[in-house]
Amino acid sequence: MNKLVFFLGPGGAGKTTLAKAVAARRPAAVFDMDILLRPAATAIMTMHGLDPDDRDSDEYKRLCRDLGYRITMDAALDNIGLSSDIYVVGPFTKEAADPEGSAASWRASGAHWRKSRSR
Repeated sequence: MNKLVFFLGPGGAGKTTLAKAVAARRPAAVFDMDILLRPAATAIMTMHGLDPDDRDSDEYKRLCRDLGYRITMDAALDNIGLSSDIYVVGPFTKEAADPEGSAASWRASGAHWRKSRSR
């Protein structure tokens, strides 16, 4: 059975670098929210006359955040049945703040969630 693994953290923390390094050692598909969202976010921000590279702005978060997570999770969950692990990369700030609520939502979508504890 393959695993759904999340790489969470703020921008520049090394999430993508770590996910790709781990994926190089074992079969895994990497779904990076920044890569998946970029074309849509650029179009949306440009249509609103905003800077598409300003990912920290309130406007970006309001217009693009939920879409980015939806695109990323849909792509990841669509590949759950394959023979490789699925690595999802993104900040997931709201989800990390409420892991039980997120787990229930993702379980309903077919994802498996296991809460890990820091030591």
